[in-house]
Amino acid sequence: MTVTVIREQEVLREAMEVLWKHLGPAKAVRLWATWQMGEGDYLSLRDQLFEGERVATLFEKVRAYQDRADKEELNG
Repeated sequence: MTVTVIREQEVLREAMEVLWKHLGPAKAVRLWATWQMGEGDYLSLRDQLFEGERVATLFEKVRAYQDRADKEELNG
């Protein structure tokens, strides 16, 4: 199994594009401002979002997502 590590800056750029597209400018900026203030309980959120997950299961989900995205790019 080979894992490609993507630079953090690339992940942040892509996440910002998704948020901008799906939330719109006003909500995206408010979300970013909240993150910058450090509000919220990251560990609690992480546990909630990834409950029952392991690195292997997350890897498979990421791989499936990337495969779908690659196919869409080729067909689109």
